[in-house]
Amino acid sequence: MHADWLWFGITFSGFTGLLITASLLVRSGIFSSGTARHFFQILAGIVCFFTPYFFESRFPVLLLALLFFLSSLFAHRLKPLFQVLADSESSVYFPVGFALLVIFFWDYHPAILQVSMLVLGFGGTFSSIALNNLRNQHSLHWVNPKKSTEGLAALMITTYFIILAAGFSGFLSKLTLFELVQIAALIGLVTALTDVLLVKGTETLFIPVVTALFLDYLLVEPAEVTTLWITIFEIIPFVWLSWRLKFLSGNGAAAMFLMAIIILGMGGWAWAVPLILFFLLSSILTFLSHKFRRAAGDQVEKSGPRDQVQVLANGGVPLILFLAAMNNMWPWSYIIFLTAVGAATADTWSTEIGQLLSKGKPTDILKWRPVETGQSGGISFAGLAGGFAGAAVISSVLFIQTDYYFENEWNFWILVTAAGFSGTLIDSILGSAFQVHFSCRICGRETENREHCGTSGQIVKGFRVFNNDTVNFFSIAIASVLGIFAYLLFIRP
Repeated sequence: MHADWLWFGITFSGFTGLLITASLLVRSGIFSSGTARHFFQILAGIVCFFTPYFFESRFPVLLLALLFFLSSLFAHRLKPLFQVLADSESSVYFPVGFALLVIFFWDYHPAILQVSMLVLGFGGTFSSIALNNLRNQHSLHWVNPKKSTEGLAALMITTYFIILAAGFSGFLSKLTLFELVQIAALIGLVTALTDVLLVKGTETLFIPVVTALFLDYLLVEPAEVTTLWITIFEIIPFVWLSWRLKFLSGNGAAAMFLMAIIILGMGGWAWAVPLILFFLLSSILTFLSHKFRRAAGDQVEKSGPRDQVQVLANGGVPLILFLAAMNNMWPWSYIIFLTAVGAATADTWSTEIGQLLSKGKPTDILKWRPVETGQSGGISFAGLAGGFAGAAVISSVLFIQTDYYFENEWNFWILVTAAGFSGTLIDSILGSAFQVHFSCRICGRETENREHCGTSGQIVKGFRVFNNDTVNFFSIAIASVLGIFAYLLFIRP
């Protein structure tokens, strides 16, 4: 244990000294800020790789991660000593991603931690170098205009060869050559998909986490990599058609593709069917609702294909619950997973059916006064009926799936339907109390859209961070928690 603190002191002082030196060199013009960032990302990846060899306990390592997180967080106040950290949007997220891997894999499988950090250190750096330095790049404007084909190719290739090298060296568990090649290619693909969906800077958090997730699954079940590749080819036509029909934007299609690889590939059809039903039926309902309302002369503000934020706002909670189930955290996760998907479906159906069938204006759920059609917080009888129908459709998956046995399916159907339907009410409450509203500077109309009449609006109520997607995410999360309590109180023996 004394050796741990010796290595703690050496690592902290050495890394801090290098950061200060590099920052001063950047300010003097000897090094560019980009060169210094690339150097430190590779160095940090290498240091993270070797921590399990030098430290017995995870505590000093987590303390190192915390100290560098705080240094990055306040780097802009510590210039010029921490100029390199201040110039990097990703420096705050790097220690967070590393800390998560230490928490989950330090004792369980440190090789996963080590390989994942090498992928970030080298793959992320080479991708950034390719993005910023190669000429005549091909922008991925239909998904993320800030990313390029060349940058993603650099990440994929680097990831592929790092995992191949780890496998050939015996660093990973014993794999056949065929399995190793497939695993390396698959993880290269999913890291590239992850990178293209991310806000700049957050890749240092999510790339190692996604790499670790797939390594963890495939090292336990290496033969499943072939199933995952089959899944990929099965879902490509579905995602492509959704994009062509404008159910999804380009980045929405990429997000859906990645979620489908994880949920269908790792979980099977019992987990995928509820999400497929939600997406297909909700997209068709939205399309028909908008078409009829436009024909009737109504203005439709919330229209267009679903982007990656909307996909993750509706699918993020089910994805988290799925990952919890895969790690055996809760044996009843499938029920709560259905509740989350049911809540997402209920909210969408409530909005579209309410706007399509209601004759008058909806009523604000908290203030109990009429509000404009489509405004968050409003409820109507038709909308509530639509929300109940949406939750009921998803809960009915219980009767057709064959992967899990439930002694009394009707009890679970009632639980999932009721908890899922509660998501509609919760969404309305959050929308009325917290969702941001803007006043158009040109026409004066109050709207939930940030821009109106070609200009940005002025906030008149609510909180900026609580837009429609944020409200959707939290309403689904709260409905899922209610489902957990209902299960524990009324069903669990």
